[in-house]
Amino acid sequence: LPRVLRPAAISALIVATLAVSAWHIAPRLDPIGPAGERKALTLETLTSGRTVVWGEAFGQIKEAPLLGHGLGSWRMWAGEVNRVSRSQRATLQAHSEGLQVIFELGLVGLAIALWWAVMLSRAGWQGIVQWNPGHVMWVGVLLVAIINSFGSATFHLPTQAAVTLFAAARIEGGGKGL
Repeated sequence: LPRVLRPAAISALIVATLAVSAWHIAPRLDPIGPAGERKALTLETLTSGRTVVWGEAFGQIKEAPLLGHGLGSWRMWAGEVNRVSRSQRATLQAHSEGLQVIFELGLVGLAIALWWAVMLSRAGWQGIVQWNPGHVMWVGVLLVAIINSFGSATFHLPTQAAVTLFAAARIEGGGKGL
């Protein structure tokens, strides 16, 4: 693309992505319950109940904010929540990678993850400024994965994790190599 059209093309892609997202969220704005009744629109219904579990997790985070509870502790905690509540409301992944990092590794782990994100951002920005189309594509793949990780278990699903880490490696390598 000519240099003048690049910002417009990227803006069009962002608008299209937001439109598709809004289209898929719209049916949730007036959810229907199992018996056909209309359920009130709340943050809980919009996030499929995840925010209730996330709220409970914040209480646990406060107990070990600096170093967290250790790798794999979310799964043990969710199992205990489900055993006590006699339900399956707490999933074995947080469905929010940032929350799970804070829960398991604390603020120290979050700081390391954010440092890596800053390094990736710098490398990604260099490729965008130089307009390396392959590099721009991998930045897009990584951005989608990061946005997805706010409400999904991106790094706990092997295929998504592999694609995300491959994209990160391509960005860190400046688009060279595989």
